[in-house]
Amino acid sequence: MINMSTINNFYPFRGIDKISFGERREDIRENICETYRSILRNEFAENTSDYYESLGFFVEYNSDNICNAIEFTNDSNLYFDGIDLLKKSYQEFVGQYDQISKNKDYESDIGVTFYDLGFGAMKADNGGIDSIIIFSKSYWD
Repeated sequence: MINMSTINNFYPFRGIDKISFGERREDIRENICETYRSILRNEFAENTSDYYESLGFFVEYNSDNICNAIEFTNDSNLYFDGIDLLKKSYQEFVGQYDQISKNKDYESDIGVTFYDLGFGAMKADNGGIDSIIIFSKSYWD
């Protein structure tokens, strides 16, 4: 079961400790045991996402209700190689992963996606990170 003090360790293209890409919506809901709201995030979404406000993340699902991405708000934590990515400034984040990634996309001053690393970040107005999305290999198909 996940609780608010959980450390979310990220494993590229696999998920986090307690949620794996490829899991069914009902299994994730049962595992998390927290209140959620199902919402349609934008006009491009093919299905609703479950927003776990107390945990600070959205779980995204494909049309078959299979988890294919998780987006973490700056109210949560997301650790990769022992570093909480959400505590970095946007520039630190970009500087750390820009040289490693060979397949990336910068969207003006909005954010960056590192397709080959399995994550991306949205820049906050204060220069920090507003959110980080982690995704499965099939997410962008």
